Amino acid sequence: MSFINSLKLVGVTSLTILMSFCSDSDNNGDTVPSGQQQEEGKEELIIDDITIDAESVAVIEDWELKTELEGFTGTGYLVWEGPAQFWKGQENIGKKGKLSYSVEVPEAGTYKFVMRTYIAKRDPEKPNTEHNDIWIKLPDADEFFAQKGDSKLYPNGSGKSPNPAGENGNGFFKGYMNTNDKWFETIGTSDHDFHEIFATYNAKGTYTVEIAPRSDFFAFDSFTLIKQEVK
Repeated sequence: MSFINSLKLVGVTSLTILMSFCSDSDNNGDTVPSGQQQEEGKEELIIDDITIDAESVAVIEDWELKTELEGFTGTGYLVWEGPAQFWKGQENIGKKGKLSYSVEVPEAGTYKFVMRTYIAKRDPEKPNTEHNDIWIKLPDADEFFAQKGDSKLYPNGSGKSPNPAGENGNGFFKGYMNTNDKWFETIGTSDHDFHEIFATYNAKGTYTVEIAPRSDFFAFDSFTLIKQEVK
């Protein structure tokens, strides 16, 4: 397993089973803060990005651990090679191949969620809008939302609105990107109206990130939670 920045992750072993995927197809768990600074007699916790590799949980169902694409981190990356999991009914979103990751959040606050992904199979007619999406859910965040400027969206099934354009449900966002031939570290939701994804935690603690396949042949190397500054 690899580590990005200096927040070290040791031992994600929890695993739930469920999954689904995205777009025009319409480490074992503890994180250790890297350091503290002394300021006017007070200790200030410095929060680094929290990164977890895709392969840090058991590989289940039709997920495959691969190493063919250059530039991956850790021991490899995951690709869903089973049937695509889109437009199977809102009630079935996230119910196939779901991976569940435990994440130690060291401080309350809002974190941006990003993923390192790759379109692993190029569609000749729609090269950047096929094989390019995945289901994402942070089920125990105090607020799980997507934002673009003043626009704020919530997944269907969360009990909150407004909801994104395109397929979403059971509390899952469809996360997508549209970049070919390289690992890309930005992911968002809402068709043709890209919103970045965030989670707010009111207390430090151990939380869950759920990832499930939507597109087939969409490669997933890692995900990262980035602490946002209070404005």
